[in-house]
Amino acid sequence: MQALGASHNKEHGKEEAKLYGLYQIHSTKVYTISKDMPNDEYQKGDAMVTNERGVFLSVLGADCTPVLFSNTDGSQLAEGSIIGAAHAGWKGAVTGIIEAVVKEMCALGAKREEISACIGPTIHQSSYEVQQDFIDQFNEISNILSEPYLLEEQGRSYFDLPAYLREQCNRSGIKVEDLGLDTYKLKDEFFSYRRNTHEKLTDYGRQISVIGLL
Repeated sequence: MQALGASHNKEHGKEEAKLYGLYQIHSTKVYTISKDMPNDEYQKGDAMVTNERGVFLSVLGADCTPVLFSNTDGSQLAEGSIIGAAHAGWKGAVTGIIEAVVKEMCALGAKREEISACIGPTIHQSSYEVQQDFIDQFNEISNILSEPYLLEEQGRSYFDLPAYLREQCNRSGIKVEDLGLDTYKLKDEFFSYRRNTHEKLTDYGRQISVIGLL
């Protein structure tokens, strides 16, 4: 699985790669991207898949989780290579963004047992305090109860989003790797919406995570 640049020179001539993004809405909407589609119209949704070379898929995050998918290990991009990218906030996670991407990749010809997911920089449990209304809403819509992913400490509750996403990957029958990067704590490396809120800053940046086929 590789995050790659935005253009590639072919041996005969030059082919410009196209970068695609979304207007993210914390949903389970997945788009199948082909290179003839415009890349300057940001459709509402939270994930994309493709099997076309020269297509790069991107998601933004500043505590929510970027998850990149591939049915190859990135060492070679043979015919049949399929990739995906998802923006997984807690709402997208509990309503099934992981399984939605896996289904779309399988529709393009991938096999579940060959798909790998990589969990990128995201907020971690020690930084992710949640209230009772979050827990109630979570348990109402999720097919997995929140309790195994909650830490109770001094009357406060903390949610483990990466662990929950790993379990969703396991239930979808795919392999998963977690980079273990906490956006909140790694201040010099990543943007964090929650950290900026706590510091009473009025704006915040976002990370971009990209995966593509050359």
